[in-house]
Amino acid sequence: MRRLEESLGRAGVLRAAMQVFAAKGVKETRVQDLLEAAHIARRTFYKYFTGKEDVLRALYEHVTRELLSALEPDPYAADPLAAARAVLDGYLQFHVENPRITRLLVGEALREDSPLAPIRLRFREQLVTALSAAFEQATGRVLDPYLFIALISGLEGVSLALLRQKPDAAEVGRARAALEGLLTATLAHASLMPGARSDSGETTP
Repeated sequence: MRRLEESLGRAGVLRAAMQVFAAKGVKETRVQDLLEAAHIARRTFYKYFTGKEDVLRALYEHVTRELLSALEPDPYAADPLAAARAVLDGYLQFHVENPRITRLLVGEALREDSPLAPIRLRFREQLVTALSAAFEQATGRVLDPYLFIALISGLEGVSLALLRQKPDAAEVGRARAALEGLLTATLAHASLMPGARSDSGETTP
């Protein structure tokens, strides 16, 4: 029961923090702003978090964890890359629904001195592993991990391009089509990709 209460308490603060950080930015946000938005006492806040940076880190971890949950492998899936497409959809839809907090989180995570930077790097590594497994299941071939790093870097680049404006559904649809095209092309030409080798270990000529 105590763990459930803590989880609910943290969730309430994170929901409120999304609005506060989006409106004020990280630098201008005070712990007091978070207390007032979440309607909790300072003592309660410090039961869950050490400060506003800890809240920001927890928020980013929550978002990336939710995206990764869609990549859980399903050995019986008719389309092994369906999970990758679901992550793509979820990631881009978040841009439409939460453009200001997405801009803030992405910008913070890209800074090397940010507390979000290690989470971003871990997230990228987990995406590489999951995408590699999905492509192997779909094609029977093991591809060079740098191929997936390139795809993920492309996703981040598209994200930054979208966030320079206020992304609407049509613009995000174009971005999704471009990224989907990259996935489809990679799948269709897997045997020609760098490092491509079969499950038996035979490298494609």
